[in-house]
Amino acid sequence: MKQREVQDREQTGWTLVQALSGGDAGTAEAAEQRVQDDAGRVPVVATPSGGQTSRRLHLPADWHEAMSDDQLRAAIDEASQD
Repeated sequence: MKQREVQDREQTGWTLVQALSGGDAGTAEAAEQRVQDDAGRVPVVATPSGGQTSRRLHLPADWHEAMSDDQLRAAIDEASQD
């Protein structure tokens, strides 16, 4: 399971999780390819520490390592407007 934590401007902590990324390497890779969309994005759930509603994000497959905290916060903000 790929997971990161970020904090927004209101001091809400967000845990971002890509659910189908655990298990052995072959199984995790096959699951990731299965859920990846045509743009190479995967579903990620952002769960707040309190007061907000969970958000479903679609992020690049390498989001866990490639995206900055600012980029993740922006994706959470964008999802709240959908």
